[in-house]
Amino acid sequence: PVASVRTLERIELEDLPDEARRRLPGIVISSHIHADDPMERTIIANGVTLREGSVLAGLPLREIREDSIVVEFESWPLEIPVFGEW
Repeated sequence: PVASVRTLERIELEDLPDEARRRLPGIVISSHIHADDPMERTIIANGVTLREGSVLAGLPLREIREDSIVVEFESWPLEIPVFGEW
């Protein structure tokens, strides 16, 4: 059930209910730079260079992690892998 998923600190893309996954905007990550200093972390997604705190396809970009990003999606902190296809 969706309500129980929202109680988690952060959910991963594969744990998102199918109905919610269909509402996700299209995101194409073409570059990813993770650094110890948050000010140096960047991604290029959908042709735009973004840093933590930016907005990606209408979703607040909360964190750029070593192998994923965390966006806020419908009040969920959603972790999306940057490597591989999803």
